[in-house]
Amino acid sequence: MVAVQDGKPPLVGAGVATCLTIVALILLLVLVYTTVSAHESHQHLTAAQALQIYADLLPRAPPDVAARLCQEISCLLPLLDQMPPPPPLDAARRRLVRVMEQQDGSPAGSAP
Repeated sequence: MVAVQDGKPPLVGAGVATCLTIVALILLLVLVYTTVSAHESHQHLTAAQALQIYADLLPRAPPDVAARLCQEISCLLPLLDQMPPPPPLDAARRRLVRVMEQQDGSPAGSAP
């Protein structure tokens, strides 16, 4: 019989953590695709929404996922520099940069 600790068999806890990590990575890929696609087709509001989702997810993410998000976001910021900054995109970007700085990440090419 397998020892049960904290009311959960060890494999169940590990399985749940693995599933959550996979879901987080899939979501990350969707957000990266959405941001790149918005850049290529000049969809400023779509880009702004993707940045708002990043800003909402970052404080809630486990440390390893947050670090991965910050890496991906840092790669996306130069793409956003190439887009003219309409107010919603500019505001979403500033908020995202603030959230990343609070996470102790320093995004490359961050907006002032």
